Amino acid sequence: MVRIFRRASFTIRLAAIAVAVLVALVVVDYLALLEVPRRIARDTVEIALRENVQSLNATFREDRAQLKEHVDDLVNSRTARVALLDGDSDTVSQQLAAYDPDIRYEVRDPVDHSIVTGAGPISYSIRIQGRDRAAQVTFYKPVDNGVLERASDATGNEAPFALERDGRFIATSDTFPKSIDPDQVGGPVDRDLARLQDLTVDGMDLHVYSRSLTSDPSYQLHALSTNALEKDALSEIDRDVRAAIGAMTIATVLAFLLLIFFTNRTVRAFAGRVRSLADGDYGTRMRVRGNDGFAMLASSVNRLSEQLALQVGQLEDTAQAFGRTLETLDEGICVWDDEGNVQYWNRGAEQLTGLARERVDVRDPVIQFLRAEQLPGTRRVTLPVGRGRGGLVVDLVVTAMPGGGILQTFRDTTMADLLQQTQRNFMATAAHELRTPITTILGFSDTLVNPELELTERQRTEFISIIRDHAYQLQQISDAFFTNHQLANERVEVSIVPARVDALVEDALRRVKVALPERADELEHVIVDIPDETLVLADRRALIGVVAVLVENALKYGEPPIAIGTERVGGTVTISVSDQGPGIDATHHARVFDPFYRVDVDMRSGVGGAGLGLFTARKLVEAMHGTIRVLSAPGAGATFVVELPVGPLEFGEGDDDRDGADGPPGLRLVG
Repeated sequence: MVRIFRRASFTIRLAAIAVAVLVALVVVDYLALLEVPRRIARDTVEIALRENVQSLNATFREDRAQLKEHVDDLVNSRTARVALLDGDSDTVSQQLAAYDPDIRYEVRDPVDHSIVTGAGPISYSIRIQGRDRAAQVTFYKPVDNGVLERASDATGNEAPFALERDGRFIATSDTFPKSIDPDQVGGPVDRDLARLQDLTVDGMDLHVYSRSLTSDPSYQLHALSTNALEKDALSEIDRDVRAAIGAMTIATVLAFLLLIFFTNRTVRAFAGRVRSLADGDYGTRMRVRGNDGFAMLASSVNRLSEQLALQVGQLEDTAQAFGRTLETLDEGICVWDDEGNVQYWNRGAEQLTGLARERVDVRDPVIQFLRAEQLPGTRRVTLPVGRGRGGLVVDLVVTAMPGGGILQTFRDTTMADLLQQTQRNFMATAAHELRTPITTILGFSDTLVNPELELTERQRTEFISIIRDHAYQLQQISDAFFTNHQLANERVEVSIVPARVDALVEDALRRVKVALPERADELEHVIVDIPDETLVLADRRALIGVVAVLVENALKYGEPPIAIGTERVGGTVTISVSDQGPGIDATHHARVFDPFYRVDVDMRSGVGGAGLGLFTARKLVEAMHGTIRVLSAPGAGATFVVELPVGPLEFGEGDDDRDGADGPPGLRLVG
């Protein structure tokens, strides 16, 4: 059925949808209108119930007023009062019979205000006072069918009624079914609202309405409405409803047919115009009449034609420019369709492979090689182009295009390899340059310690200054070697040993003082709060370098006071370096550890630097199986936190060498 609907034309679909909507409307309206007579009948019964409740309450009030009048006359008699106080029931009964033989009474001596059994809506209580005692007397008349019939006759309602109290029927009308159990209709009822229940008794569907008496809520009045009663009472309304449904159905069918006809006619006109637009006739314009929905659609199609004409022209210009750009690229570009055919082969591919685009053939070794390399990703491969003995080494990038097909870009890695070789040569040259400061330091050191040479104090001071200058130069060369060789290759080997944090921090401050002699006074005021027994597992030289970088950054970019502290948390020790500078925005927290990244991109602060310090620190900390992070906010200073594994408790004083001079080899570079 669904397949047939999909293959049908628009007109048939529209007609089918219209028929479905029509049938649904008719069914809903039919069901709703058929429910009207039943609802009217039920409402009629509910009105009757309300009237009978009011009538019954009025009857009870009249009977109670009459009872009060009889009782007042009775108790005015001294004989009756004495008989009531003495418990002379014969005398009281004889006098009551003169008023109404159905009157009952009950005496409470001493006075008891609890409810009298049997007393109901028709009751009246009075207190009789004698010389030496008093009694509470309740007079009442039992409620029977006669009371209910009188109330029903007063309203003229013929619906079956029943009066129920405490789970039993006190009175019922003659037409009330005897087979109904009081428990089926009993239960709490709001005195201001009627309760509706649907029951099935003796095969009949009954609708039961219940209300409480306002004079005594413990009494409930129940009224019945049956389907037969509703149908007989409203058969004429039912016929009128069915006739209305028929007329409405015919009118709706005619309206839908007219709607389908005119809609199909208008849509056909729109379809012809849109077909011309799809065929490339962007000059097509539709006539706009009025300001309804179809007029807005025609105006939108006209505007779409103008925009398409403009965009197609722009796309053609862009495609030509893009094609010219692809032709000028040094990288080779090859585009494959889903059938495995080469769709594009640029000039860069021609120059790299020596294969002209007019000679591109799936039988060529280069094309066969590229056809086999269509798994998305980036990799280095060797093209069989006959250049040298090993072919052409290229970096190949394979990308699946959204519309289908494969895009391959490849570039010659000769230049990249040359750059790597140049870098290796630079590292070798830098290592060679280390000999000069080392030779100078050794020469002047030997001169100073030679006992056969007599040097003046001025000479000694000058030699020591030269040694210091060359040592600083040696440190700079070593740092450059470390930054450009070790971090570029991302290979770091460290010697993890137990180390005292306080000693390493002292060495780091000494190194900073040598590197920044002009900031020596500020270093004297650095707050160091590190317990002597704080141990970590780390490479001593690496950790000294990390702390030195953090302290230098605090001096350059922060403001005093600068504080260095430690805290042990579980199996780790945190080393924190904090300042009170301008702080770092949260957007920079994750990137300050990237190489060459600067928060102050324009260097407006006047502080220089290559941007490798924090990158170096991160690499060293990670090599020591630790972590480093920054905690900062604008205007709140910055705190750099290093977390390292805690060292063992058994650690001798002699195990900690300064700067790793006599200990393990420490940090080692692997090229």
